Amino acid sequence: SYIGELENLYTVYEDGTISAWSGIKINDYGNIVLDSETCDWNSDLRFTQISFGETFAIAMDSNNDIYFWGYDFTRSMSDKSDYRIYTTPQLIEFHKNVESVYAGDNVAFLKNGLELYIIPKKTSH
Repeated sequence: SYIGELENLYTVYEDGTISAWSGIKINDYGNIVLDSETCDWNSDLRFTQISFGETFAIAMDSNNDIYFWGYDFTRSMSDKSDYRIYTTPQLIEFHKNVESVYAGDNVAFLKNGLELYIIPKKTSH
């Protein structure tokens, strides 16, 4: 249903599962196929919406829980070397109803009807 890009390319299937892939290869039968790996978290989460930003992805699952992976924009850095990158989805504790999620550079937008919630990059200042 969707292809997105972060540190890999991601294929999001109709059932909400995701595969990560980095290119193509030729299989044993001579066919060109995706050089993919099923994400470790594929069987546990079913995403209904996903958005890829420059440094992270944000997604909503079938329970309307919000997750992100990639650069951790939700915490303050003590210096330029203090950053985290997650390869598996991290739950964002958000206690309001959300119907859509969007990723920007280092900001997430969560939408519910006419309300827009903004989760900006946290700074140490």
